[in-house]
Amino acid sequence: MSEQECDVEWMKLGEAAFALGVSEITLRRKVKGGKMSHELRDGKYYVLLKKDRETGKYLEGTPENYVSTMSNSGLVLDESRMIVMQREIELREHCIRQLKRTVEDQATLIGFLEQTLSTLSKQHQ
Repeated sequence: MSEQECDVEWMKLGEAAFALGVSEITLRRKVKGGKMSHELRDGKYYVLLKKDRETGKYLEGTPENYVSTMSNSGLVLDESRMIVMQREIELREHCIRQLKRTVEDQATLIGFLEQTLSTLSKQHQ
């Protein structure tokens, strides 16, 4: 199968399960086990599927699957992996920013509580 004979698309977990002819639970296990390329958007899982234009069948969009089925298309493969990896990096950077904000908020709260405790201790002496 050449790069011109397949499309790659993101599908909601339930739609992807139907397209692949497997249960949603099976796909969820693959996602949780890191065996399938996925994204979490607004609390919903989207999985990467590859569709053969000739047969119309869907395949799981894992990097390993992509490697084994894409012949002579290293550039497309590298670009596809790079897109998936870039998205993962963006999501992780977003999580890191949120965690940093949480830590800053906690530090501010701790400072306020320490100051309050100090004031109360002085009042009761």
